[in-house]
Amino acid sequence: HKSYAQLDNVHYLQPMINYNYGTDGMMKAENVYISTPSETEITVNVTKMDGAEFPIYVHYYTETGGHISSGWANDGKVKISKYKFARTSLGASPGNTPTLRPLSESFQNISASLGGLTFKSNKEFYVNYRAHANGHAVSFLSKGRRAVGKNFHWGGAPARHRAATTNINNFVTVTALEDGGTDVTFSGLEPGINVMKGTSKYNISGTTFTRNLNKGESIVVRVKLEGNNGSAAVNTLHRNGWMGTKITSTKNIVVTNGGLAMQGGAEGNADYGIEQITPIEYLGTEHMVMQGLGAAADEKVYVIATEPSTYVIVNGNTYQLLNNVGDWVEIPGT
Repeated sequence: HKSYAQLDNVHYLQPMINYNYGTDGMMKAENVYISTPSETEITVNVTKMDGAEFPIYVHYYTETGGHISSGWANDGKVKISKYKFARTSLGASPGNTPTLRPLSESFQNISASLGGLTFKSNKEFYVNYRAHANGHAVSFLSKGRRAVGKNFHWGGAPARHRAATTNINNFVTVTALEDGGTDVTFSGLEPGINVMKGTSKYNISGTTFTRNLNKGESIVVRVKLEGNNGSAAVNTLHRNGWMGTKITSTKNIVVTNGGLAMQGGAEGNADYGIEQITPIEYLGTEHMVMQGLGAAADEKVYVIATEPSTYVIVNGNTYQLLNNVGDWVEIPGT
């Protein structure tokens, strides 16, 4: 029996906030790779979250990567098959595209006409987002319908070293998908945490807040590591006070989280890390982890409990008991 992860006939890409990371600058280019195992050609319709056509520049390639043609798809229609995939450019000005928004829109309701993209077809296909700055890059796959739900937890990689720059950030984006208004509640934040509202700090009063989103609207909640540049005296609360936060909604939403300039490894190093996540009903109790190219000390696993009294078991041995929903543990690569 075969199955194909992240293969669906509808996909969503959500807005993020573009900001400057030291000498590496902001995002310089964004591309979306669209491919399918379909033997016959299919048409993928690319629209904004409000349903408006999104003109998109498309490069077509053979299945082995040979370039076929390039040009504008002014109607937002991309034609692909098993033998022809597409690389689409989202614009020459990252920071003002549907997937990368300006700093001023942090913690604001981003309208469906400005933020986010929808990809639809009558057959299944993949959507892979890629972007880069001078010294950083990111790639992640849309989860399709498996990204849609009402119960999520904010995950990612807490900053584990002092801020080598003032722009170490973690964020979560929530986008509403249904008419009639959606109440989105964030609960379990550490008391006293600040989020970035535009370019200013905004204190969350208490541990819970709710935001109402219309269909297609998004909110980007961004936590910035606080402390003097290069100083060891960094506010620990903002390293991980957002980690494990429960996100619930009255109607279906999609959620993307991570960071543009995450700092979870060696002192002074940072990189992009973004993932569209799945609601808790699709999660399992057994997961496999594969080491990347980093040193063992730089690679970590984070486990978040979605139920009380969750035992974390590593290679058959109990590692830690997580007592409460939203509790989490860091497992070092060593």
